[in-house]
This record gives sequence, structure tokens and C-alpha cells, in this order.
Amino acid sequence: MPSYLDFIFVFGLSNSARELRFSGFREQMSLPASAVNLAIPGMGRSGRSFQLCYNLKGVACISTQKPVQWSIRQAAIHHQFDIQEGTTLWIVTKGDLEIKERVKALTGKDGRPEDRAFESPEKCLKSSLAVHLLNCHWSTEDWRWYIQHLEDAIESEGNLQTDIAIHGRRNRGEYARVYVPSDLQTLQDYQDKINETIMVLEANNDVLTSLRNFYKALLDNNAFAPKDACGADITAFTRQVDEMVHDSSMQISRAKLLTRITSDRKDLVSKQPTTGGSPYVKTLQGFAAPPKPNDSKDGRLDNKHA
Repeated sequence: MPSYLDFIFVFGLSNSARELRFSGFREQMSLPASAVNLAIPGMGRSGRSFQLCYNLKGVACISTQKPVQWSIRQAAIHHQFDIQEGTTLWIVTKGDLEIKERVKALTGKDGRPEDRAFESPEKCLKSSLAVHLLNCHWSTEDWRWYIQHLEDAIESEGNLQTDIAIHGRRNRGEYARVYVPSDLQTLQDYQDKINETIMVLEANNDVLTSLRNFYKALLDNNAFAPKDACGADITAFTRQVDEMVHDSSMQISRAKLLTRITSDRKDLVSKQPTTGGSPYVKTLQGFAAPPKPNDSKDGRLDNKHA
């Protein structure tokens, strides 16, 4: 399927993450009996087949040591299925062997019998649906924890502590927080990550929805011979994909709320008033100038100024 090249090109050397913005779903069908003119018997191809290619993106924690690091990764998938012979072809392009290892575990001796049954075209089709579900699950897992990581980073972890900008000091012995321009830049960086997350999740949902619609349409295609034997399995498959789309939509709503919260925090941080009335504190658009010697310690106000 020539259009698969479009999905492979995103894996070229790049100094930016712009390729994350590319997403798509392509299909090609030749199901009628007249398609036997395309048959290659020696390769188990009857000519009656369909082809799909699409890409999905997942997220993974690559370092649990502080600062915690996450990475958004993508996979490009090509699938071809012969409805008469049951011949199946998969091509997966990814930066590592993670999906390959998962497929080997799915279809290996320890996998479910129905996921590794290839005795007939109908059983081959059911097994191919399991691989599609594996790809879909990979693209939806861990986003919850990544968004939680962003929430924690923005609200109270590390050097930002934007909760102080909202609640102020909560006890007499707590130092006031003096924000500097780099804090606003950090908040902007987090907001960019959140917007990127929303874009990726929405793109994933579009691909999952297209995949679901493709298989639902097969059930209405009279040229699709296995539809009677596999109708229940395809229906179950589309239902599971629907559940994943719904879960992703919930994470999108959560991320959209977080981007609004981040925008409000940026506004609060940039408008912080002069703290404690100390004569050395001067502000420019809400940011405190560096303190004079002996007036503060480590960028924080002494308790006597608090």
C-alpha cells in the first residue's frame, strides 16, 4: 500500500517534535469475486483482500528519577488480510521492539487459543482483531499518569509551587515565594506539553474511530464473505474500541481543564504583588528583582519580613 510511506517518513531524523502532528488512517479494498484477477496463488493471495495503514501514539515514562521524564512515541501500522485464504500481513514501524514483543506474547504458546488460531480465514480474522486491539490498548495506556504528572508539576512540585500564588503562606513560619521570569517560562513549557497531549489524544481518537467504522462497514458489505461467521466478533471488537475512545475523551477533558488552570496560574504568577513591603523588592510586571546582599537567603524573605 503506497500510502504507508507517508507514515514511515515521520521516523526520519528531525530536530523538532512537529511530526507528532501527523496522523492518519488509510484503507483499500478489493473484495468482489472479480478481484481474483489479482490473485498470486503461490503467495496465498486470492486477490480478494483489504489493506489498512494507520499510526497511533503512546506515552511512556523513561526515567523515574527526578526530574521525571516522559516521552511521546508513535507507531505506524500496515495490515493486509485476504478474506478467501486468510493470509495476514503485518508491518509495524516503531522506534523499538515493544509492540513486536507484545504480539509475540499474544500469539505465543501462553496466549489465548482464539488469538493464535489460524486454521481458517474466519479464525485468522478473529486473530487479526486481537492484534488491532493490542495496538489500540498501547496507544491509550499511561496517558492518565502522564497528565497526573503534569498536574503535580504545575500545582505544587519542584520549584514552581504555584499553589502559594493562590493560597499564600499557610503558616507563620513558611517563607513567601518570590517568583522570577523563568517560572513563567516553565509554566508556558508545561502548557505547551498539555496542548500537545490534547492534540495527540484527539488524533488517536480519530484513528480509533476510523478503524471501528471500517470494520462496522464490512458487516454491511455483501462481498465480505466472513461477515456471518465473524459478525459477533467484529461487534465485540467495535464495542471495545468505543470504550477506549470514551476513556481517551475523558482524559482529553481532564487535559483541557488543566490547560485552563495553567493559564490562570500564569496570570497569577505574573501579577504577584510586592512581598512583605521590604524596600529592596521592586517589581516589573509582577516579577521581583534580585535581592540586595544580606537582605534575603536563597531567594526567600526572612521571617522578620514575612
